[in-house]
Amino acid sequence: MSLSNIIDMGSGYLMLGIAGVIVLGILFWIGNGLIYQKLLGGEKRLKGTQILLGAVCFCYLIVVVGATLLSRGDGYREVCLSPFYSYREAWRSQSAIEWRNLILNICLFMPWGFLLPLWGGRFRRLFWTAGSGLLASVLIEGIQFVCKRGVVEFDDVFNNTLGTLIGYGLAIALLELFFTKERHISRILLGFVPLLLTLGAFGIIRQVYIMQPYGNLACEPSYRINMRKVDVSGRTEWEQEQSTVEVYETTVAGEEETLDLAREIFAKFGTGVDEGRTDAYDETVLYYSEDSNYSVWIEYKGLSYDLTDYSIFDEDMERVLHASEREIRSLLEKLEISVPKEAVFEETGEGQYRFSVSKLHESGDEMLDGALTLQLYGKDTIGQLSNRIVRYTVCGKEETISEEEAYQKLLGGKFRYSYQQETPKTLEAKSVSLAYQLDTKGFYQPVYEFDCRIDGEETVISVPALK
Repeated sequence: MSLSNIIDMGSGYLMLGIAGVIVLGILFWIGNGLIYQKLLGGEKRLKGTQILLGAVCFCYLIVVVGATLLSRGDGYREVCLSPFYSYREAWRSQSAIEWRNLILNICLFMPWGFLLPLWGGRFRRLFWTAGSGLLASVLIEGIQFVCKRGVVEFDDVFNNTLGTLIGYGLAIALLELFFTKERHISRILLGFVPLLLTLGAFGIIRQVYIMQPYGNLACEPSYRINMRKVDVSGRTEWEQEQSTVEVYETTVAGEEETLDLAREIFAKFGTGVDEGRTDAYDETVLYYSEDSNYSVWIEYKGLSYDLTDYSIFDEDMERVLHASEREIRSLLEKLEISVPKEAVFEETGEGQYRFSVSKLHESGDEMLDGALTLQLYGKDTIGQLSNRIVRYTVCGKEETISEEEAYQKLLGGKFRYSYQQETPKTLEAKSVSLAYQLDTKGFYQPVYEFDCRIDGEETVISVPALK
């Protein structure tokens, strides 16, 4: 879910809360003003600040219930009690979405910690406010579990409680600063401690990532798999020699570079970019043509792209089978798309064709790796084209661990395995090869790829190879 969608959702629940406040206000006016005061002669009066605070709290509770329960689809349940798993996932992927979700979970309960102390009484004490935030978060997770509304996480409870502490600290600092006769500087400063510590922690995490020489790989594990009951078989002897290999880097483009590429691609079809329909995401951006006949997804890292010609849907065109390599290359040349002569050509079926290159070294320190696939329709219409042939440049040489060391990581459960799945029962390691993966900073790092069979199914497990 994009940030704009989250804002729209929050605004919708806020409007629902305001509508509820209006309804409750009318009912309160009837019950308190007409019946209690005029008919029964009641003398107790609520202060305007209490009424305003109650209205704000009601709106906030509607937003919380909507965001945590009503906005989630039912029928899906997952439990993740591994502490700080979501933080490790955010670190591994360096996805703005993952970090944003963590921050939003913290911010969601900041009003909880801020509003309760304003009521006074016991909620001026840290134990009562923090405890209530903890219990409320646990209750929400419990309802999510019972009603099958998403993932039940330890990290959600931690983040919500942290948000409560931050809100409480800010409220105490505010009350001490503006609503007490004798201001205690120490209490004011202590009130900002939770916020400053949180900001500091996120800042340190960001700085550590910036300072490390390379990015994070998708195959890096976020947790350690318990291998005690896993029956490991297959090959057991592996090379123990370490080696030195080249590390590559590719272009990490910004919005201007991707826009220039989109213009270049659409110009080949006699149209331009409709900049008013651009959809930008964390790792990719989507452009539409001015004539609405084409769209292109462009990756920021490597500038690979996926092009779609919508005319194939409008005209219900049939796919062309068994086209020759010369015919396909001729069509690509008309679009000024170059494919290396060394690329391996194959027809993959149903009118789809592919050119593949594997670590093809050109002049100097440049290398090409990846594949270009396309689907051919009609006589000469390329309906869909995915150009994933990326150009890399040597940026240095690094030492790797040995195959044996990588295998020991496998035995120790230090490999990527989906959290949703159960711990494997059997693992058979058959062979290993050195491959490359693109990391989060645009570097092409070496990894060991183990050809394995897990619980009877063929799979490939990748282990980072750099020391």
